[in-house]
Amino acid sequence: MNGRFSERSLGRALTGIVFLYQGLAAVALVWSFALALQWIREPFLGAFYEHTLIFTDVGAGGESWAFN
Repeated sequence: MNGRFSERSLGRALTGIVFLYQGLAAVALVWSFALALQWIREPFLGAFYEHTLIFTDVGAGGESWAFN
């Protein structure tokens, strides 16, 4: 009986750990959506930074310039 009790206890403990993990994952998902909404509200600078160290202006008549 003692061995069976510990198997049941282990099963319940593992189930609790799984539910805790799923709860934390759900909180992280909701938190990421909240951060994404906050990030979307930030204004765009109007330039793209390329890997060649060139800022490309996205507006009309803008010039591109590089750091030397």
